[in-house]
Amino acid sequence: MQVDTLKLNTFLITRQSLLNSRTLVVRGIDSTQTKQLFKVIDLPSGNVILEKEIIKDQQFGGFNVDGLLKTDRNSRIYYVQMFNNEIYCLDSSLNLIYKAHTIDTVATNKVNIGFVNEGGTTKVMATRPRQMVNKFIDIDNGILYVVSMLRGDDEKLSDFNRYVAIDMYSSNEGEYKGSISIPKINKSELQDFKVSKDRIVAIYKDGTCAVFKIDE
Repeated sequence: MQVDTLKLNTFLITRQSLLNSRTLVVRGIDSTQTKQLFKVIDLPSGNVILEKEIIKDQQFGGFNVDGLLKTDRNSRIYYVQMFNNEIYCLDSSLNLIYKAHTIDTVATNKVNIGFVNEGGTTKVMATRPRQMVNKFIDIDNGILYVVSMLRGDDEKLSDFNRYVAIDMYSSNEGEYKGSISIPKINKSELQDFKVSKDRIVAIYKDGTCAVFKIDE
C-alpha cells in the first residue's frame, strides 16, 4: 500500500481541520513558543499562507484557551473552547465572523501549569485537573453541536450520570437552538460522535457504536 506524506513547514500543531482539498486550518505554537496562532496551510507545498492570533490573553503557550476545531462545507471555521464558554467563527481568511457563548456560564477557568518529569523527559502539563466544559463538537446542516460536560441547573444527578447532553447552536450566528440527550450505553462514556442530517452516530469508550435519530 502506498502512503503519501507531506512535511508541514510550521511549528507544533495542536488542532487541525481540513478546509478543502488544497488547504488545512490548524492552531499551533508560534515562533516565540509563547502563544498559539490559527494558520492556513497550503497542502501541495506544506507552507503557511496565512496566520492570525484571534484569541488574546494567552498564557502557557496558549493552552489556557485550548479548544476544539472544526470546519463546515462552506469553509467556515469553528473553535469552541474546552474550558470556558466561548465560541469563535472565522471565515477561510481567518477573519472573525462572530464570537458567541455556550449556555454554560463558565467564563473563566484558571489553569496551573508546571514542569513534570516523565521518563527523563520534561513536559509542560497542568498541575491540577480543570473542569472541562465542552468535550466534542460537530457541524451539520447549519447547526453546531456541542457536547457539554456540565450538569444543568435543573438537571437531576441521576439523569446527568445516565445521559450525554448535546447543545445545539446556529452556525450562522451562534444562537442557542435547544438541547438533546443520548444515553450512556452500558454506562460507558462517549468517545466521539458525528452528525449526518437527522442522525447522530455515537462511539463509546467500550467500543459500542450506536445511531440515534434527532427528533424535529
